[in-house]
Amino acid sequence: VPQTNQRAQDNLRGSAPRAKASRHAQPRGQTDQGQGEEARPTTPGAPPEAAINADIARLATEQDHNKRLQRDLSRVSLLTMETLDQLGKRLAGYEEKMASGQVGKSELAQLFGHVDKLLSCQVDAVSTAELNSGKANARAARKDLTRRAQALLDRIEQEAARLV
Repeated sequence: VPQTNQRAQDNLRGSAPRAKASRHAQPRGQTDQGQGEEARPTTPGAPPEAAINADIARLATEQDHNKRLQRDLSRVSLLTMETLDQLGKRLAGYEEKMASGQVGKSELAQLFGHVDKLLSCQVDAVSTAELNSGKANARAARKDLTRRAQALLDRIEQEAARLV
């Protein structure tokens, strides 16, 4: 298992990362426990192994993507892409709520307000004019967010009209 995957797997299971052998290694039988870190007990409803492996793969992919962005983009471009990524995650949460089908009339109105505010005050406020290294990526991400938000607003309006 590659080191990043092993570290992610250790974090998901609640165990400490494996220590590398060094000149200052502890004598056999001694552990790092008791030095400020407590062992986390396992919960009875722990996720199955397949879910853990899926999370490990997702974390490794995100880490690789973030490293690639950091190498290729300027600081301003990186901050812009992170902002767009966070806005995309918030929009995905709104999309999931709408897709659940358990949204009443008042929840639809609130959801419409949240999505409209996200689109008009936050997505539209992301400027790409001053970017150089990440301009194309940021413009594409902003365009995708705008398209997704507008499609969600249209679905909310249709659902609200159906409930009236």
